[in-house]
Amino acid sequence: MKREKIAKSAALLALLALASLAYYENAVKTGPACKGFALCFEGAVDRIIDGDTVVIENKTVRLALVNAPEKSEETGKRAESFTAEACPAGSHALVDEDDGQKSGSYGRLVAVVYCNGKSLNELLLDSGFGEIYASYCKTSEFRNEQWAKRYGC
Repeated sequence: MKREKIAKSAALLALLALASLAYYENAVKTGPACKGFALCFEGAVDRIIDGDTVVIENKTVRLALVNAPEKSEETGKRAESFTAEACPAGSHALVDEDDGQKSGSYGRLVAVVYCNGKSLNELLLDSGFGEIYASYCKTSEFRNEQWAKRYGC
């Protein structure tokens, strides 16, 4: 009787280990996953508007917690070029809307955008072409992300 319980427990543990491994492997293959409960979708990048705004599947998306210079400034043109290179039109993107900013920004969706499995928000900050948009650190669901904290959120 005791051996049966041990055998059943061992079989259950083995099954759980296999299920965990399959889940982990799938997560690694599929890349980042959305957080929170707001809109989450995947699609093709239609175009780049400027350094911190892109259009994906006909939805205008403003990068959460990131502010890039305006296109009228030389650094703004470079920020736009950087974004276009990091996440070019036609590339696949994952959009994770900010739960704390669901009202949007001038009709735009506010989100973290992942291109090629990397956060465009973080890449823009790391490049120096964007800066943290600190006035939204209190409300953004992404304020505790390592990249947001690294830049002062």
